[in-house]
Amino acid sequence: MFKISEFARLADVSTHLLRHYDTIGLFKPATIDEVNNYRLYAINQLPQLHRILALRDLGFVLDDIKTMLRDNISPEQIQGMLQLKRDEINREIRDAQSRLSQIEQRLTLIKEDNLSDYSVVIKSFNAQKAITTGRITVTDESIAQILGETYTLLKQKNDAGTTFALVIVHDNSTPEGLHNVEVGFPIDGTYPDGITLFQNQMKQALLG
Repeated sequence: MFKISEFARLADVSTHLLRHYDTIGLFKPATIDEVNNYRLYAINQLPQLHRILALRDLGFVLDDIKTMLRDNISPEQIQGMLQLKRDEINREIRDAQSRLSQIEQRLTLIKEDNLSDYSVVIKSFNAQKAITTGRITVTDESIAQILGETYTLLKQKNDAGTTFALVIVHDNSTPEGLHNVEVGFPIDGTYPDGITLFQNQMKQALLG
């Protein structure tokens, strides 16, 4: 039998970890010395401790490890928990790769001295009825003007109470600095003459 300090050295773990695992009921000593209450461990406990450490290194929390070490858990259940952990790690890898790509893009912008004063944040929101120009080919400089004129047209319909505009970019910039975009605003009202007709009116007023 080994005292806790001796077993900790043998297993290459800390005595604090062994005491913690004992407290939560994950890995208990083989026996307790009745005279001095020392925790005593047996050499044949090493495989179980190594299994716990291996599962911890795979990313499992201690509560899950306790479940996996129960005698009545089936191999199929263990397989299922491992598959869930694999899926979780794959999601974390994809998220990390996405963040890495954004970092690389920002580094490139800094090197090219092309870092803007704003940052892009991706958010989700509920479905919203909106009206846009439909696809138009314009320069960056003309988008703000078109939004202003679109807002004026919507105001004439008493439907310009929105607090934000929409710009949907359908492709990358061309060498001439043009974009295929849709610009517009969320709307609340209805259009008896039809959205398509109003879009045509917008295009005619905006683009001539």
